[in-house]
Amino acid sequence: MRELKCEEDTWAWEQFGHAALGDSRRTDRVVRMAAWAAQSPGGKISQVFEGASERQGAYDLLETHHVSVAALSSALGAAAAERAAHDTFAFAAVDGSSLTLTDRTQSKDFGSLGALIHHVRGLKVIRTLACSPEGVPLGLLSQAWWA
Repeated sequence: MRELKCEEDTWAWEQFGHAALGDSRRTDRVVRMAAWAAQSPGGKISQVFEGASERQGAYDLLETHHVSVAALSSALGAAAAERAAHDTFAFAAVDGSSLTLTDRTQSKDFGSLGALIHHVRGLKVIRTLACSPEGVPLGLLSQAWWA
């Protein structure tokens, strides 16, 4: 994976550098992947990582049981809380969303959204964003998904 020496590196280290992934090499790879994604944002791994080996490394890391959403989310929350600790207080802005998904056969593990009469299925998400006293976003404190 290509080395980055820019503000994306700093941001990625602040966000994920203390992620508890059981091996410092995994944490280093997550940091490098996040920095690269920040520099070349895309909606898919194939849009962020151009080289075949970079792409395969990203897939392998995200598919291993050693890297969990909980561990990455915890690292993000800790980074946001650390930034918030520099002020006398911080706001915790809570927001929720629904993601509607087509599931005509109801074979996917999605839950009901809205009134049951409409037969709409999907996912719910609630996130908490830390904000400074001036309203500047400091980072994602937590996020929860459910069906």
